Amino acid sequence: MITIRGLLEECKNTLVRSETPSETPGLDALILLERVTERDRGYLLAEQNEPVETVLDSDGVTQFRELLDRRRRGEPIAYIIGSREFFGLEFEVGPGVLIPRPDSEVLVERAISLLVDMADTVEMADTVDIAEAPPLKILDCCTGSGCIGISIAAGFAEVSDRPLDVVLSDIDGDALEWCRKNAAALKSFIGPSVSISITRNNLVGPVDEMALITANPPYLTDDETKKVLAKGWGEPSLALAAGIDGLGTIRKLVPQAYSSLRPGGYLVMEHGSTQGASVRELCKMAGFEPKSIRTGRDLADNERYVEARNGL
Repeated sequence: MITIRGLLEECKNTLVRSETPSETPGLDALILLERVTERDRGYLLAEQNEPVETVLDSDGVTQFRELLDRRRRGEPIAYIIGSREFFGLEFEVGPGVLIPRPDSEVLVERAISLLVDMADTVEMADTVDIAEAPPLKILDCCTGSGCIGISIAAGFAEVSDRPLDVVLSDIDGDALEWCRKNAAALKSFIGPSVSISITRNNLVGPVDEMALITANPPYLTDDETKKVLAKGWGEPSLALAAGIDGLGTIRKLVPQAYSSLRPGGYLVMEHGSTQGASVRELCKMAGFEPKSIRTGRDLADNERYVEARNGL
């Protein structure tokens, strides 16, 4: 009689030997078992020596193996279960949209910090009640699932009553459908002081006087994109590839952002771990205040995002 531990080990080995081997086979197997059994991870790990029958009937075993087969064939685990946690929120994802990644959370944290500073200082000299102040306008372009823009809105609403107008934009209609689902599903985390609109635009689009522009644009090289897709990432190449050097989209986005920010406004944009110096130089060329241009690091201490201030 196979135990829960035995089933997880068997599935882990299956994923290791698959055509597109998982980089986290043990975790993938555990996540799928969580989904089918509707038991939390702590329970499953604590009961590893118990027979599988204590958590799965025959139909459950069949369902679990069907999900495992999808993962074995290279479908991303987030697509299989239909969601990915990001910044403490659960975002719906599926084919046609980039899967949120933990490294992007550092960008969200920095963006919220900048917004809080602006909320406390900008246009407040004659305002008694911060809740009655003019809304801060932000744009999250290349929004995909909306994870960055929605997380910023939710995080800011927790610490400030300043009204916030958030625009989420993307050129990909499929991605925007996921964005709309998430904006609706997570509305209760955002609060009444924040308004969110969703629009289809190529990069920054026709906006101006933004206090903050955020972006997680495509930044993989064409060769890198081919390699990650071969690993089974399964995400749309439109959200990944950006030309021979990976900077094609960023070269267009940076000057657009500069023109669309109000004086004192910030661009906070993700980039590849080896692109920091190039992106900083692009910001200088676009006119951003040189002293304000800095690169933030991700959870693995790699350069991950640039921030730059419109100093006009």
